[in-house]
Amino acid sequence: MPVGWRPLRLTAISGRSNILRCLAGNTRRARTTRKRWSHTTEFSFPTRFVLLGVWTHWRSRKNLGRASKRATSRPRRRQRAKSLQAVVRGHIRYYGVPMNHHALWTFRFQVGRLWHRALSRRSQNGRVLWDRMRRFITPWLPMPTVCHPYPLRRMGVVPERGRRTGGELMETLIALALAFVVLFPPCLRAAPAKPALEVVVLGSGGPRPFGRGGSSFIVLLDGTPRILVDAGPGAFLRIGELDLDLDKVDTVLLTHLHIDHSGDLAAFFNARALTSDGPIVYHIFGPDGAGLFPKTSHFVDLLVGKDGAFAYQKTFGADETFTVRDLAISLDSPRTTIVDHDGLIVEEIATHHGDCPAVAYRISYKDAVLVFSGDMDASALPNLEQLAKNADLLIFNCAVLDPPGSPSQLYDLHTPPRKIGEAAHASGVKSLLLSHLAPDVESQEDAVRKSIRASYTGPVAFASDKERVSVDK
Repeated sequence: MPVGWRPLRLTAISGRSNILRCLAGNTRRARTTRKRWSHTTEFSFPTRFVLLGVWTHWRSRKNLGRASKRATSRPRRRQRAKSLQAVVRGHIRYYGVPMNHHALWTFRFQVGRLWHRALSRRSQNGRVLWDRMRRFITPWLPMPTVCHPYPLRRMGVVPERGRRTGGELMETLIALALAFVVLFPPCLRAAPAKPALEVVVLGSGGPRPFGRGGSSFIVLLDGTPRILVDAGPGAFLRIGELDLDLDKVDTVLLTHLHIDHSGDLAAFFNARALTSDGPIVYHIFGPDGAGLFPKTSHFVDLLVGKDGAFAYQKTFGADETFTVRDLAISLDSPRTTIVDHDGLIVEEIATHHGDCPAVAYRISYKDAVLVFSGDMDASALPNLEQLAKNADLLIFNCAVLDPPGSPSQLYDLHTPPRKIGEAAHASGVKSLLLSHLAPDVESQEDAVRKSIRASYTGPVAFASDKERVSVDK
């Protein structure tokens, strides 16, 4: 107990203000009270005491008697300092890793700044000066240190600091290597090899407008667009959205001449010509004519020929030459190779699509095989099974549900899912991609997949516009 302190009985006085009013000041009541209490055996007037966490200092002033001065008690101030010390120490012990010194010093400084702000708000004399504040911060807030060495040092691979054996240099090099691995992992991996054969879905829909482009695909060889398969409405738009380079696209395969498969052919010619640096020679393949449908050579001539709808096309951009070959459309026609150049082999066979002549195509490149069925009814499945034998990917147009889920007249034009599964199983294809999707097929994907899986156990996927699919062995 400090000198000058004796037990002080204050139970009869309630509240700090009453105590101070009775003991402080130069009023008659204060002087009388101090004189009376000073003669008691249980009271010796204290020089200071703590009340509600606040030190009260007493001192005598000339002609004023005793006066009081208050300040925060040291135990209370020490308790706050210890709590802040624990916060900073815990932060350093958790985040004290190599190369994190700057963040640790910043945290310690911010804690000191907030502590200074809190004390300044309580001060009755204005802000606490930083010279005084540093006397609080320096002993109480611990300095940042590395609490977690590098893993190789913990495992004893790198010598401890102080053994001048090149360990510090090794530590620095290892730290830089680890940081590089963490921050730039792609740089350490070799760029993946581009697939030999890929296909980009430009349009996965049919003749009805419901958010999908008309049937159209771009085939890439070693990452370079080379072949256009059909050119339905929306193909021109998708080419621009995907920023595809058409500079090497010189082969066009048309499965048939319905609008939803050929409506953007003239737009493709225009886009190709406007981005070319030299003459273009197109090799175009499509079915022969029958009934209301012209043969492919005549169709191209009607578009961009001398008397065609877009005759100006040949003078609008690059110098273009169109080499068109009409393909046999009878179901008993043999399977034919139409392209065999630099490892690329394209084969075709006739299919059946109601009154519209149609063909299917097989593209082989570096042992990868891709087959396009086009639109066809079930009567042409034997030809397709022959063409798609052991293919890596079969893209089959699925526009109807199993009977009687779709209008009966559509089964004369398209193959239902159960028959698609049987054909995929019979041909031994490794994976199946369904395209030319109708709204009713899209809304019943689970039922369609279940019907196909009754015969075919390989992967089954539904195409979407702008999708890119690798043809893997």
